[in-house]
Amino acid sequence: MLIQYDKEADAIYIKFKQGKYAYGKELDDLRRVDYDSKDRPIGVELLCVSRGIDTMDLPRRPEIDELLAQQCFKVLV
Repeated sequence: MLIQYDKEADAIYIKFKQGKYAYGKELDDLRRVDYDSKDRPIGVELLCVSRGIDTMDLPRRPEIDELLAQQCFKVLV
């Protein structure tokens, strides 16, 4: 799992695995999940992360929560 933080955009992209992007699904205005052609999640985009991050309904949530905590990002419960 790889995390990329863009401070200027206040956004994070978490890549789960290598895979060719097929489509994305918006969970809300701040969260999007990207999928491959076999409907497997390959990454998530999170916006406005300085306010805190809602990880509810994200694939691989426990892993994401741990990764964000290690990077000192606030996870909303």
